[in-house]
Amino acid sequence: MAIYNTIKLHVSSEAKILEMKGSGVITPGDLLEHDTGPVIKSHYNEGGTAAPLFAIENTFEGKGIGDDYADGETIHYVHCLRGDVVWAWLTTTQTVAYGYYLTSSAVNGKLKIAGATDYVVGYAMEDVTTVAEPARIKIAVL
Repeated sequence: MAIYNTIKLHVSSEAKILEMKGSGVITPGDLLEHDTGPVIKSHYNEGGTAAPLFAIENTFEGKGIGDDYADGETIHYVHCLRGDVVWAWLTTTQTVAYGYYLTSSAVNGKLKIAGATDYVVGYAMEDVTTVAEPARIKIAVL
């Protein structure tokens, strides 16, 4: 598995880079969803509908992909388009092969293998296995 220093690996010039006040601790690469009011948070509705919104690193303040956003901080994120490639998070106890469809998990901001009735966010572009800790995974957004 390759190591990258950005979440946006291949993002269309038409994809929107946005910012909004965050709720809870958010890690670059987390799948996001809108909360009540103009607030964004980590997505946690397992298998549920999800817009392709991913937290990105806060380069405006010299921070990288390993620097979490604190509760209430302004979150920088990308609203991806079909075919965009991002370095997202895979939840624990997953064995994913290239091409597997991924959906939101019950763990904030993390993805898991999609079931037959789950909303698909994207597909894996590499093989990744997780055990006790989440791991980053390169995905293409659908």
